[in-house]
Amino acid sequence: PLLSDGENETNTGNREPQTLPLRDGSNAVESEGSCGLYFFTGFANLHPMFSPDGKKIAYVSSKDADYFGMSSLYVYDVETKNEKKIQSGVRTSMGWSPDGKRIYYGRSSRDNPHWSLQFDIYAYDLDTREETRLTHGKRAISPAVSPDGSTIVFVVSGDGTTNLATSKTDGSDFKIITPYINGEQVYSPKWSPTGDSIIFDYSIKDGRDIASIRPDGSGLHFLVTGSDDSRSGVFTPDGSRIIFASDRTGIFNLYSFDVKTGSIGQVTNVLGGAFMPTVNPQGDIVYASYTSQGYKVVRMNNPGILAEGEYHYSQIAGMAALLHDDSSVSSDGVTSPQFDWLALRSYDDMKLPALEPKSYKSIFTSLTFVPFIRVDNYNPRNTALDVIKPGVYLFSNDVLEKTGFFAGAAINKKLERDLFFQFYYRGKIPILYSIGLEPVASLELYNVTRKANTADLVLGIDTVGVDVSYDLLEFDFALSQPFISQFSNVEFRFAHSRYTSILGSFFLPALGQLVAASSDLYLIANDLSLTFRVDAIVPSRTSEINPIGRKITFRVGRELNKFNGDGNYEVTSSGLVPVYKKINFTRIELNWHEHVPLPFGNHTMTISARGASILGAPVDSFFNFYAGGLIGMKGYPFYSIGGNELATLGVSYRFPLVNNIDVRFLQLYFDKLYASVYADIGDAWTGNTPKLKSFKKDAGVELRLESFSWYSYPTRIFFNASYGLDKFTLATRNKNQTVTYGKEWRFYFGVLFGFDFD
Repeated sequence: PLLSDGENETNTGNREPQTLPLRDGSNAVESEGSCGLYFFTGFANLHPMFSPDGKKIAYVSSKDADYFGMSSLYVYDVETKNEKKIQSGVRTSMGWSPDGKRIYYGRSSRDNPHWSLQFDIYAYDLDTREETRLTHGKRAISPAVSPDGSTIVFVVSGDGTTNLATSKTDGSDFKIITPYINGEQVYSPKWSPTGDSIIFDYSIKDGRDIASIRPDGSGLHFLVTGSDDSRSGVFTPDGSRIIFASDRTGIFNLYSFDVKTGSIGQVTNVLGGAFMPTVNPQGDIVYASYTSQGYKVVRMNNPGILAEGEYHYSQIAGMAALLHDDSSVSSDGVTSPQFDWLALRSYDDMKLPALEPKSYKSIFTSLTFVPFIRVDNYNPRNTALDVIKPGVYLFSNDVLEKTGFFAGAAINKKLERDLFFQFYYRGKIPILYSIGLEPVASLELYNVTRKANTADLVLGIDTVGVDVSYDLLEFDFALSQPFISQFSNVEFRFAHSRYTSILGSFFLPALGQLVAASSDLYLIANDLSLTFRVDAIVPSRTSEINPIGRKITFRVGRELNKFNGDGNYEVTSSGLVPVYKKINFTRIELNWHEHVPLPFGNHTMTISARGASILGAPVDSFFNFYAGGLIGMKGYPFYSIGGNELATLGVSYRFPLVNNIDVRFLQLYFDKLYASVYADIGDAWTGNTPKLKSFKKDAGVELRLESFSWYSYPTRIFFNASYGLDKFTLATRNKNQTVTYGKEWRFYFGVLFGFDFD
């Protein structure tokens, strides 16, 4: 049966489609007439391929994932209506063995010495459920198996050019059979039923043609050419015709090419688009159909060629002008030049001037400046202008990202400064590279100053107010290396820090003289650490505002410190010299965030655990872990819960309020709004472990607004309100006063690049 005038594949005749449940919970729809099977789950359902007996269909689908690249290979049983997931990471077409017992496909893997994302060919045995890797480092996709089952043909890429290659079905006897070296692209090879030729797509500019070649690389010639885009050809079982997709009317539809006569007839007549056909022994066609809900897999039962006049979607209005003319119609109806399409289509990028090879030298991108304004409200006595801290980020990198730097500076009215400079190097490091390690090396420099409240300094009978400020200078060297998988890495870091307090100049009444400013280097710290990180967040449109997956950080550090926390000095001929104590210890810390999707859409439960310990005897409270603040238990200030040991546990439930805001205000584009409710329990202590009932608890709510600036830069806005459920009192470091925490609301607001701070 044929599609008649006015029909398309989504509604044939008057029979209502019947929903057929699949094993994975998705649905198929089958109807009588010229059309048959649909797969509805997921936006991208692509590359359908009949098994040799026509009883199964292999296809690639993204299912519920948000990106095409997160697709997997599935096999659907036409008779039982059941389907099975075969393998993740498959994005292109696949091939069946002639006996239907194995499937050959290309999939992505980082299983190589350089941890690069590469595609290779694999074979999957449907009986034993075992996968065998056939190629290594070939960047190979889209395999097809010869009719006698002895040879596979597939696409390989290198230096911006793709070619066809063949090998035995065990991966041996690898040969490249096409001659391309100048950026040509080939796609979707398919064997003829007799195995004496291979058809494939060829492209050198913006469209594709269909060509044929013998398995030994001879006899290359073109079958379907023209200004249209013709692609994804496949032979009918008797080898007399080739079914392919073409946009010759402005819409991709399926066509039939007669191998003997060269005549072409239209097979489908759809409005959205028909792609990637496959044909079973009975002549039925399955293809990927583009609809308003994405790419769906459709079956046509034994279709014929449409008669003249049966394809009423003959041309999109104005399509010819857009494709071939050098003008377009503006909104006021006036024709104005836009693109010189003739020149663009006639451009020959193979006519290049002779180039002289020379050694590569680093070429850096232009220096980029990003101004920002930060609000620092760490000191409640600061005035409104004191908390405003303008600054600028600067960055540039080599075009191959071999080297680069990122720097920033910010300063407020009180001249408190935040400075940093980070330089990275991704090249070969001697010795390390020779033993198979390719870490990213970085050098980092930080300088931060803060001014405290005026301190009362008692000198004899006089009490003098003195300005006090603090200065941190730190130098870091780090090596970061992928480890175990692409989702994890290990980092070695050495940090040298110098903490200084500065007393401002003051007037001493008893002597009637001005005392000059002085500084006190009270801590010299050296830290050697090893950190293991796992970042296994599932890529999705909501991965930033509502992540799914896990993040784990485990750190072991050895600290070697010279500390004058008591303010002791020795009188020498050169003046006062600090009396340092050596405080050396080992600290460990584990952070785990597990984001679990709930059965209803875009709702997530997050469980967070943190544990930390300073091993051995207790050390000065200056080196404590802290459990409060924005990055911890938000119901309490950062320094309110501290100790040599720490344990916290949190749970949150996050859900969407608006998934598609789609509102623009000035340079801001607002996309999604999510809310969450959460609760935490935890404590930090030194010495004996407190009882569980004495642990602090808090609860709160959070709003997350995902937005972008100028449609490009991530701009994450959040508001958080948290309540500390337990009230407690702590003595300050000088023991002269106490501070009470808890039983109060604490509020947080931020506009940042991301929502999470770990």
